[in-house]
This record gives sequence, C-alpha cells and structure tokens, in this order.
Amino acid sequence: AKRSLSNHQTLLAKLKTEFPLASFKVFNGHESMLETAKLHYSADLIIAPHGAGVSNTIFTSLNASVIEIHPAHSNMGEHPNWCYRSLCSRLDRPYKPIIADNGSAYSKPFKANVSAVIEEARKFVPERYHA
Repeated sequence: AKRSLSNHQTLLAKLKTEFPLASFKVFNGHESMLETAKLHYSADLIIAPHGAGVSNTIFTSLNASVIEIHPAHSNMGEHPNWCYRSLCSRLDRPYKPIIADNGSAYSKPFKANVSAVIEEARKFVPERYHA
C-alpha cells in the first residue's frame, strides 16, 4: 500500500517558502527505475513518509540526507519501524525521523508535523537555499 501525507501540499508550500532558491521534485512512484534512480541521485534531501519508497535512498549521492516521517502508531509496537534508519546508517547518510501528528502503519494518509519537518530541513539544506 502506498503511504502518503494528508498535508503534502501544505508541507511542500512551506518548504518552498523556507527554501526559495531550492529546486523541488516530487517522487510519485510511477517513474521508471532509471527515472527513480536519477531523481534520488540528484537530491540533496529526501523528505518522505515511512514506506517502501524510502528504500530508494540506495540511489542517493553521498551528500544526501533523509527525513523520514513516521505515522504516530507503528506496526512495531510502541516504537517506529527503524528499517530505513538502518539503511541510512549503512549508507552513511544523515537521517532524522519525525513522528507524524496521527495515523498508523495501516491507515493512510497521515498528517506530517510541518513545523518539525521544516526545523529539521533547516539543518540539512545548505544555507544558500534558505530565505
């Protein structure tokens, strides 16, 4: 099942306001494998809801970072599913998990904490892109 954020457009708009000189590309899961690899390789920062799409981190360049948005309730009991944190660690990619305002591993979409995402993005996005 494809996970998504109920406030994706709000988050994207806020990111564009905070980082007006940055380029934004949205992965929708319909790209070819080659397009997927190129898209992720060109990214400086991946911001994504927890799900299989985060595995595309394997295509990122060495300078990429990852912010993964977890649903409030995990399928792993009281703790989030850390599989992509482990992947980022093995790939030596900076990683930050953020817990969403609601949702479970089985409900979709869920709502990202936009302020928390922006706060973490500021740490990863180069100063030249900041407002």
